[in-house]
Amino acid sequence: MSSTLNSEPLLADPNITLPLAALAELVDEARVGGAVDEHVSVMGYQGWHDDALDRWRDETGPAVVRELQAQGADGVILAPA
Repeated sequence: MSSTLNSEPLLADPNITLPLAALAELVDEARVGGAVDEHVSVMGYQGWHDDALDRWRDETGPAVVRELQAQGADGVILAPA
C-alpha cells in the first residue's frame, strides 16, 4: 500500500479496486465468461522520464498482454482506483 494513500475505503470494500461483484453480475448475465486466476495491477504514476511512454508501449504493455493471454483472457476490465 502507498504511504500517501488513505487505504481505509479500499480495505473496507475491495470492490473499489477490483470490481469482482460487478464481474460476477456480468458472468450471471452471460456477458463474460469469468475472471482469470491472476490479476494485473499497476500504479497510476509510471514516472517522469522521457522514455516512460516508450517503455509502456514497448515493454510493460506487451508483457501484461502476454501474461493475460497465457491465462486465456479474451479482454480486460480497466478499473481506476
